[in-house]
Amino acid sequence: MKQIMYCSVQDIEAYYNNVKFDCNGYVDGDECNSFISQDTALINTYIKKKYSLPITDASDLLILQEICEMLVVGKIDDIIRENDPSETLERDRNYRKNGLKMIQEILNPSL
Repeated sequence: MKQIMYCSVQDIEAYYNNVKFDCNGYVDGDECNSFISQDTALINTYIKKKYSLPITDASDLLILQEICEMLVVGKIDDIIRENDPSETLERDRNYRKNGLKMIQEILNPSL
């Protein structure tokens, strides 16, 4: 069964003012798709402990989209920081950490 991706390359590009991921940048579209696939699988690994997959509720899918976007943007931010220290990304911006925290909040709402 094919895995449903929780976000798209276009969703991720929107975080970077719609800059296209092409071969001229630090990350291209194929790499971005790979990150999306990896992070969708990571999300599923966590949530399948509590919920039946695939998730089909529209509002739940929007939450998972936001989480997936945060995880992928966090990876790309790290790549950009590593390759271009002069980049103007906020140093304390850590979308990946926030995305993982959101997963934990879904699994343990009392935290």
